[in-house]
Amino acid sequence: MIVFKDTGEVCVLVERFNSVERREKGKNKSKSWANWCWDAHWSASWKEAGPWQKFLSCEPKYVREYGISGVNLFNSLSHRRAIKKGNIIKVLKTP
Repeated sequence: MIVFKDTGEVCVLVERFNSVERREKGKNKSKSWANWCWDAHWSASWKEAGPWQKFLSCEPKYVREYGISGVNLFNSLSHRRAIKKGNIIKVLKTP
């Protein structure tokens, strides 16, 4: 779970998946590198999304195929000096 203290947004990371494989299900599979992403649930719907949800996630019609980019998430949290205690990550600065 990620808590963005300044905006009050909460994101629960559910499962890591390969977005390339998920998008190409039923199609001819290419030999692309895996693109690791996260399935996530946010505390607000997309219409009421805060800045972090809009920055990290995508619109509901694309979220199943793309999720939250693992690289983008890691970079965003590390540059803002997120603090992890147990399974909870707290982010103090705004994007």
